[in-house]
Amino acid sequence: MKNTNVTGKVIGALLVGALVGTAVGILFAPEKGGKTRNKLLTGTKDLAENLQQKLSDELDGLKGKAKKMKAMAEEKVDDMLSLLSEKADHRS
Repeated sequence: MKNTNVTGKVIGALLVGALVGTAVGILFAPEKGGKTRNKLLTGTKDLAENLQQKLSDELDGLKGKAKKMKAMAEEKVDDMLSLLSEKADHRS
């Protein structure tokens, strides 16, 4: 859970940084409206693609962790069933 919070904070910080950087770039390097709009559009698309990739990577990581946890849980259940079966056999 802690790792997810850290990842969320990092992604949030990246988004804020990208937005601030875009705003500062617009303010200090004014160009014609069309060029500025194209830069904003390109920057927004790049930001969206980067965010999508980061979220996809995070989702893949979470899926991997879920599979490992499932395998561990199944192993524990199998161990408990074996132990219970052995105890039942000894009582018979």
